[in-house]
Amino acid sequence: MGARTFDAIVIGAGMIGASVAFRLAAGGARVAVTGGGRIAGGTSAASFAWFNSAEKRPLGYHQLNVAGMAEWRSLAEELELGAWVHRSGGIAWAEDEAGREALREQVARLSRWGYGVELLSPAMARRHWAPDLVFAPDRVQEVAVMPDEGWVAAVPVIHALLERVARARGHVAAEARVTGLPRSGDRVLGVETAEGERWEAGWVVNCAGPAADRVAALAGVALPLRREPGLLIATEPVPTCLRPVVHSPAGRFRPDGAGRLLLLTDFVAPDDPVERPSPSLPPPEAAALVDRIATVLPPARGARVEAARLGVRPMPPDGHPIVGPLLPGLYTAVTHSGITLGPLLGRLVAAEILTGTPDPRLAPYRPDRFGTAPRSSTSA
Repeated sequence: MGARTFDAIVIGAGMIGASVAFRLAAGGARVAVTGGGRIAGGTSAASFAWFNSAEKRPLGYHQLNVAGMAEWRSLAEELELGAWVHRSGGIAWAEDEAGREALREQVARLSRWGYGVELLSPAMARRHWAPDLVFAPDRVQEVAVMPDEGWVAAVPVIHALLERVARARGHVAAEARVTGLPRSGDRVLGVETAEGERWEAGWVVNCAGPAADRVAALAGVALPLRREPGLLIATEPVPTCLRPVVHSPAGRFRPDGAGRLLLLTDFVAPDDPVERPSPSLPPPEAAALVDRIATVLPPARGARVEAARLGVRPMPPDGHPIVGPLLPGLYTAVTHSGITLGPLLGRLVAAEILTGTPDPRLAPYRPDRFGTAPRSSTSA
């Protein structure tokens, strides 16, 4: 069987892969997308999906994430994604002196950096942002509000991006699994699939998230990456008009559509969380977590846990993205901030590939900062 030929092959059908493929196709490239499963079937579908830069450091990385937030606004307008991109703000507070001091320091730092943030009285926060929230009157004097933050319904957004790739004569085969990256010397020539097909391209773009190191290994390159599991709890619909993402002493949570709440937990499955599929069975502690949330959001009291979603985030050693060529013909884009940075990385990565001109904003995040190098001149 002859090889299929493309300008670029994107490995990964999550937020970053879909964003890169969309911008490449919009730039005139003939693109193939493969993911080894269904569209948005990995980390993107099991993410808290909060776009923000409240906790990102140092300043340069913070600014990259702020640019990512702005890119979400542009993308929502460009593709009419208003039903799935919720710029509904973030809200945070603390109930002990150490927490209050940490919050004030964070607000002061963000203010110096020009980030949208303000401290409100609990009464003002309820009136203008979240009337259903309850603040302990003897322990909460101020509430931080970040109006430019929000959350994304990731799965329909990814589908919308890949639908436009297909419309531009791209080949979207999310179920195809890459088993080889054939090389000539150091140059990666394309991919081989589990179905025995060979696709050739000028660039293979590795956007495989927590599997990005395994993809790189197919070309003989060691990519430093660890996997961090996170379990999300979804409730049944509750009678609340909550809109912002909430960071409270009782836990972090946000709306999840149709009245449901999505809770970010610290639970880790007792078995191997990296290989365990998602969705997961809710852990026994899930109901107790909902009860805790109800102390600050009373409408959640008694809400049934409807589902749990186990996500595995890729985590580079320094916590920052890995973006750039690993070998001639092999480009990698992987980050644990896939939602906040996805559309921006899509634009920047596609521009670098299409024009050959490095973007200075990505200079601190190149793979060679870890000394990555091919282990051999043959594919694994």
